[in-house]
Amino acid sequence: MNLTGLNEEQYQAVTHGEGPLLVLAGAGSGKTRVITYRIAHLITSGVSSDRILALSFTNKAAREVKERVVSNVGKERSDGLTVSTFHALGLQILRQEGKRIGIPTSFTLMGEGERRSIIVGVIRDLSLPIDPLLVGEAIGRWKNRGLTPAEVDLGDSPEAKPLLDAFKLYEQMTRAQQRVDFDDLLLLPLNIFRRYPDSGSWWREKYQHILVDEYQDTNRVQFELLRELTGERGNICVVGDDDQSIYGWRGAEVELILRFPEHFAGAKRVVLDKNYRSTSTILNAAHAIVASLPDRHDKKLRAEEGRGSLIGWIEAENEEEEAEKIIAHILADRFRRRRSWNSYAILYRTNGQSRPLEQALRSQNLPHNVVGGTRFFDRKEVRDLVSYLRAIDNPSDDASLMRIANVPKRGLGHKTMLDLLELSRDRRLPLQAVLAGSADGISHSASRAGAKALLELLERYRARFSEEGVTPDNLTDFIKDARLREEVRSSYDSSRAVERRLELFDQIVEGVMALNKGRKRLPLGEFLDAVTLDPPEDKDDGEEDGITLMTLHSAKGLEFPVVFISGVEEGLLPHLREEGALEREEEERRLFYVGMTRAKEELVLSHAKMRRRKGRLRSSEPSRFLSEIPPELTVREGVEERVDEAEEAEMAKNFFEEMQRMLGSKDDQ
Repeated sequence: MNLTGLNEEQYQAVTHGEGPLLVLAGAGSGKTRVITYRIAHLITSGVSSDRILALSFTNKAAREVKERVVSNVGKERSDGLTVSTFHALGLQILRQEGKRIGIPTSFTLMGEGERRSIIVGVIRDLSLPIDPLLVGEAIGRWKNRGLTPAEVDLGDSPEAKPLLDAFKLYEQMTRAQQRVDFDDLLLLPLNIFRRYPDSGSWWREKYQHILVDEYQDTNRVQFELLRELTGERGNICVVGDDDQSIYGWRGAEVELILRFPEHFAGAKRVVLDKNYRSTSTILNAAHAIVASLPDRHDKKLRAEEGRGSLIGWIEAENEEEEAEKIIAHILADRFRRRRSWNSYAILYRTNGQSRPLEQALRSQNLPHNVVGGTRFFDRKEVRDLVSYLRAIDNPSDDASLMRIANVPKRGLGHKTMLDLLELSRDRRLPLQAVLAGSADGISHSASRAGAKALLELLERYRARFSEEGVTPDNLTDFIKDARLREEVRSSYDSSRAVERRLELFDQIVEGVMALNKGRKRLPLGEFLDAVTLDPPEDKDDGEEDGITLMTLHSAKGLEFPVVFISGVEEGLLPHLREEGALEREEEERRLFYVGMTRAKEELVLSHAKMRRRKGRLRSSEPSRFLSEIPPELTVREGVEERVDEAEEAEMAKNFFEEMQRMLGSKDDQ
């Protein structure tokens, strides 16, 4: 294949032969291109595509890699290629190998909502005065370190015993209901490989070349899983950037990319340091933030885009004035540059900072999209439908049955179902079996009829889905027969709210249609796995051409011509707690670096002297990070003004056009 478009470092990474390879790919250096070209190069060099495994952290990234490889070598030659997330691979391994450790092939994969429901039940059963969030975090932290309840050592922290007790009961309940969570998709395959060497050997033989994107985001279990899959052959290529390691709070360990040459002996190192995104001013300022990190790979990005504008620096009296000044800069730049609204992004450290920004944008009728609202699977209507389908697919799934027993209302209230759940535990039977055996004995006639109708619905569609698989037609029929659309119409007063929530059902049906393409039958369990691992995009009220508002974490992997980072203040950025303050500050530096390197042409940083926190107006100090940016790279109160007479005339013309647009849109409301 033609590699002439690659720079020297990219070419080295793409054409590397056998053995481990570390590709340090700075922001905007073309890492996805390197991954896709390397896969294509392996295939065109004689490696069978079904012997290649490429892993990413998001479904979107996996799809992009697969599409680019197909574009490079054709569908036929890339047909056997596996490009997936770690969790999708873990699911595949567990479906095939889980029976070795007592996990049935038909297990249910829980989404985050179902996991929370189990944890709430655990807390209730143990009568623990603990926030479910703390329990969930503790369980996730232990699992990400590869620990089972029996392996957790509380050491000098006996106060954590209630959390460990919750972990033990959580594991018992999920196994009894034949359910696994996302952390299990990594930990259980690793345990299988360690207990059954022949299993690991089979998977190592299957995948002879492994590539990993965003390696700086790996946790301990993912790392150990990679070592098991790589084996002595050592054909592993990882691509990442330690300066962009920002997920320590969810288990990622930056040390894994820093110590890669020690973990995989003889590793070759290639540094991609040519940046094709940002100006040299932005890159030099960003480098000043991470250069002081005590432990990092030595590298500095070189800009291909020239010097560009100085970095803007806005100081405001309070968060409302900060929002107003940011919007004023956007309007001035838009009139001058004629950029589209989606050229602008406003980034912040925490979701709570978006309120004054949203209010200011709404007050001026400016189009905007807030990223990071309610996730698709957190919406009640989606969780109800998926819980119904899980109760059909897995009759042992008590949590799903508890959720939908009285949706819509059928006389099976919470107390009735809790009594039946207690009875099911006494008899050591699934709740669905106990409900079936007790339905005739329910004294209240409406509840008795409701129980029978629910069981009949589940059995009828269990038979239908088993025979036909899931299709757009039978899923649409089920939504109708379960009266889920009626439930939505009776739950909301606003016609727009009803319309938006009914559209959620349509999105799931569209997902079935997409998954059914090119296949004779889609099993219900396989459909549930797919929508849990890769939920549909949430089509909310966002505007196609609008200013983007999002957290710094959400901005990872994106780029915008103009970026504003608001709230660059002590207590917000860095966002520190007392415990682990040094490690947290290092990650906060990297997070600020990530935000800065999202900007292609212009970057503006802002802070307020006063900010409302926990309901009280408090004084704020500029972030320590601001003092580390060389002053010659910044300009106070915004961006550089370089306006000649012609531009001034054009700005005036644009201004009146924009005012007409805004006034016109207000008249339409």
